[in-house]
Amino acid sequence: MSKPLRFVIGLEKMSFYGYHGAYVEENKLGNRYEVGVEMEAVLDPEVENDRLSATVNYETIYRVVAETMAEKHRLLERLAMRIGAKILAAAQEVESVKVRVAKTNPPVGGVCEKAYAEYVSRRA
Repeated sequence: MSKPLRFVIGLEKMSFYGYHGAYVEENKLGNRYEVGVEMEAVLDPEVENDRLSATVNYETIYRVVAETMAEKHRLLERLAMRIGAKILAAAQEVESVKVRVAKTNPPVGGVCEKAYAEYVSRRA
């Protein structure tokens, strides 16, 4: 019997428009967000036979991120936590997940390209 295979799988620079933020203006006008996900997964040896069912389906992960980004949140931290929790619930082969949510041109009173929150969670 083959032993499970360990992989790091990720989706980078997913782009969304959302209405997240602590200020009323952010919730009305919205902003552009960039999301990155990195997952540690233990995959079935059937991945060697090119079987999609043996790995993490990128489409499923993207859908989880997109659905969560469509919700309104005040804090980037809360948004990153929700994405991480939903990924762990949707993909049983994922052992840990790191989620980075970045807001472009955040309202900080000066020039700032992005503000981000990064959340890391491991399956219990």
